Amino acid sequence: MSNELFSKQLKILVLEDNLGDVKLIEYHLKNAQMSFNLIHVDNKNEFIHELEDFIPDIILVDYTVPGFSGMQALSLVKELAPMIPVIFVTGTIDEESAVECMKAGAIDYVLKNSLQKISISIKCALEKIRINKDKKELEEKLFFALNTLESIPDAVFVVNMQSKVIYWNMSAEDIFGYSNQEMINKSLIFFESDSRKEAFLLKLNTLTDKKEYSSDERCFNKSKEVFCACIKSKILLDRSGKMIGFVCNAYTIEDKRQKEDYLIDYKTKSEKIFSHLPDIILLTNKELDLIDLRVPDNLNEIILKEKLINKNIGKISESYKIISKELISQISYYILLTLKNKYLQSFEHKLISHNNIYNFELRFILVPDEQVMIVIKDITHQQVEKINPTIEGNISHSLDGKILNISENLVKILGYNSEKEILDNVKITYFYLSNVYDKIINNLILNEIVNNFQTRFIKKDGNEILVNINAILIKDTLKNVIYFELMIKCHLNELNQDEQTKSTQKLESISNMITSIAYEFNNLISSLEMSLYILENEITENTSLKHNLDNIKTYIGQVSETSSKLLNFNQIIKN
Repeated sequence: MSNELFSKQLKILVLEDNLGDVKLIEYHLKNAQMSFNLIHVDNKNEFIHELEDFIPDIILVDYTVPGFSGMQALSLVKELAPMIPVIFVTGTIDEESAVECMKAGAIDYVLKNSLQKISISIKCALEKIRINKDKKELEEKLFFALNTLESIPDAVFVVNMQSKVIYWNMSAEDIFGYSNQEMINKSLIFFESDSRKEAFLLKLNTLTDKKEYSSDERCFNKSKEVFCACIKSKILLDRSGKMIGFVCNAYTIEDKRQKEDYLIDYKTKSEKIFSHLPDIILLTNKELDLIDLRVPDNLNEIILKEKLINKNIGKISESYKIISKELISQISYYILLTLKNKYLQSFEHKLISHNNIYNFELRFILVPDEQVMIVIKDITHQQVEKINPTIEGNISHSLDGKILNISENLVKILGYNSEKEILDNVKITYFYLSNVYDKIINNLILNEIVNNFQTRFIKKDGNEILVNINAILIKDTLKNVIYFELMIKCHLNELNQDEQTKSTQKLESISNMITSIAYEFNNLISSLEMSLYILENEITENTSLKHNLDNIKTYIGQVSETSSKLLNFNQIIKN
């Protein structure tokens, strides 16, 4: 088992309603000389909070916890943090339930009367997770490598030290006409003559790991058609550095000339195509400088290419007043996000000019040399105005939380009279719920970007509004942080749903309270019934005492009936 698993302090989250059992778990872990930090919770809300905030290495859950079962906890983990292993630690699980837990995704279970095994179970679980992760990474690398080889337009084949083919890609099938089944473990049968094949193989055997052999060969395909091919070869080494064969790629020389002519023709045609596209296309580098611009013919007089080329994105609003600083901030954010995540990003923007509403889609595509292509498409005719839309705006604030700038529409949504009122009296931390500000700042410092973070802002009147936050960290030329830029999207539909949300939250609280009371009732009933059973066996002749015991039985039955009614009522609330 790898010692790397326990080189750091393990973070353990325990869902358990019995504090004594938690102490026993800690005792056995310490006895096994494990270094750990353990957090104990006994309800759903705390469990979810610690799952997101504490980010444990492993989770221990009791199968039966009042109001929140172990299976529900397992389901939440699989949804929110599927890579964290879950072990059931319980005294009330039968074989059928144990099998159900393992099928649902639990990695192991330990009975409470065998807690001395808990450290072994944790170590095995973490080792299993590590092995599965390594296996998955290896499978992904192999899949990527094979998929890449099969997608290459050139023929790629591998020859072992006995001059037999051990790999033959799809392009090799296309060029030479022989299928994979016809070539594997066969000699190189496509050379025009045996003497040319022998000369080729002899040259391969003189190669070293720093050399490549390239030759033009006359070959024939399965249909006996002769053609010229350029074959490049290098030696193939195993993981220990031992030579095990040669990897070769081949292409027809005629294809090469055709490709060169095609590329020249393509460049000429693409220039004409770009000029007739209805979309605006920009190309920027990682410093956010505009290095190329393609504008449709009908916009040539409005958007002057020479006025923008080599200009920083942040300065465009100076040349075109209709472009807001908020839009520029969003564009800068998505450029940085595309460079960081290396996949396509997009967002839609609404532009109001002379009382006309235009809608645009902006797509950000990563291209070679750390450049980003921005395609701006007019989608006005596709858009239908939505009822209760979202409101977007920007907030800039300094390192100490002082607000430097805020959009006018956000000022109104948050319930303030003016931008000045906020700049003079409010810090950014006032808008956030507890701990959210620290999460965003820590994330920004680590990653420089926060993408689609959903939370609630506190308005001036104390009410809350649902918001989505995209944020970037702005640095100077010396890489020092100077301020934070937030792109805020306020969900106005949420304003109409506040009362419904509060009502739902109240019903959930009542439901949880009822479940807890019913659970306590059932525990008390079980204890009383056991005591009555003992007393009945001890009392033989005292008739009056037996009469009193019968009365107590009646009262217990009434309490049990009340508990059942509570649970039935609770089911009605949930439905």
